[in-house]
Amino acid sequence: MKELLFLFVGLVLGLALTFAWRKLRFLLGRTLYGELKSFFKTDPRQLPIVSRSFMAIDLPNLHIAITEYAQERATNFRTVGYSLPSWSEEYF
Repeated sequence: MKELLFLFVGLVLGLALTFAWRKLRFLLGRTLYGELKSFFKTDPRQLPIVSRSFMAIDLPNLHIAITEYAQERATNFRTVGYSLPSWSEEYF
């Protein structure tokens, strides 16, 4: 009976440690490259480079457009590396 209890505790502990290790690797190993690859489902280095400047007042609309685009594709996404400057509050 004691052996069965040790086996059960060992299994539970092993599963918990495996889950914690995977979660830690997932959180620490996320890079912009990885985020883009996951979002576009292809190597981002193969995508064309397109740039466009937006006025600060248009950024909320851009965020809404990107959000809707991701929802249409049923893609999970999150904002990475962007924050509004403090002076932008007077424009919104």
